[in-house]
Amino acid sequence: MWKMTGNGGNQTRVSPIDTYGRQPFIASNNLIYYQYYSGQQPEIFSMNKDGTNQSQVTFNGQYGNRSTPKFFQGNLYYVDNGTLRVVRGVNQDLELISPCITYDISTTGEIVYGKFDAGLGYDKQKGTLWIMNADGTNNHQLTFNNF
Repeated sequence: MWKMTGNGGNQTRVSPIDTYGRQPFIASNNLIYYQYYSGQQPEIFSMNKDGTNQSQVTFNGQYGNRSTPKFFQGNLYYVDNGTLRVVRGVNQDLELISPCITYDISTTGEIVYGKFDAGLGYDKQKGTLWIMNADGTNNHQLTFNNF
């Protein structure tokens, strides 16, 4: 991973050469959160902006696909096999919503997410957008399919 100024200048590597990090997110706590393959499965890691103090944040074992880390008001969110979760401790992460294919968190704590289940079958909610509070409350649908 690299960091640079807004105009693309001053490029500086922040991850070791042997580290293949993906989906970096710079959080308000001055850490970079990113997806990294630890063994055969991806986990979420963090490091300082200068690349020091790399640390594994999620510990979900050999199954799963942890991705898209986001940080809001002291909480780390991520998607794991189509489920939006928030880190609560080692193997104690809280499930907020499933299915969730992608999401983002606003500065006011609203989470917008895409609902998609890859399973077979007819479902009018596939591909729709939903919104909820960062704690999972007030969950409601924003877009609708008309098929």
